[in-house]
Amino acid sequence: MTLSRTILIVEPDVEIAGMLTDHLQQTTEARVLHVTRAADAIRLDLESTPDLLLSELRLPDGYGLDLVRLLRSSREYPVMVMGESATMGKAVEALRLGVRDLFIKPFDLQRLTTSIKAALVEVAEREQKDRRLQRLENLVSRVLDERKDLQQRMDLVCKDLVQAYQDLAERFVSSRTSA
Repeated sequence: MTLSRTILIVEPDVEIAGMLTDHLQQTTEARVLHVTRAADAIRLDLESTPDLLLSELRLPDGYGLDLVRLLRSSREYPVMVMGESATMGKAVEALRLGVRDLFIKPFDLQRLTTSIKAALVEVAEREQKDRRLQRLENLVSRVLDERKDLQQRMDLVCKDLVQAYQDLAERFVSSRTSA
């Protein structure tokens, strides 16, 4: 699945992050970026605009859902969160924020991979849809411009016809009066 996509992992535990990075690079063929803090995730999000965010709930400099709230306020993309435990309240908050999936550690790596692959496919499909929509909007704009141009040409032809009719009527009237 060569999608040339980027996954941003925010995970304070370097061993877990390394294992996730290696696994996801192999199974999704995506570029995987890793940071340990929310502040670094914000910086990387601005620099590299990842296609998917996978964040730990507890970060050294904040809470994962606060990071999600901040990043999703600027643009829409799939987000998944993981953590040692999650209360029902945090799960509901995650759903309200549009988090695609919540993984409780230790989680099934295959389930994570399947979810990420599906999300990346949806990203590609949404981008393709957006490109089609943009092409359609461009086409409609061109058609409207050409319609306007055609209307202007038709107006000129009509004015020429009216003028020609008036000239013909004047000639007819003058030929009748001179005869």
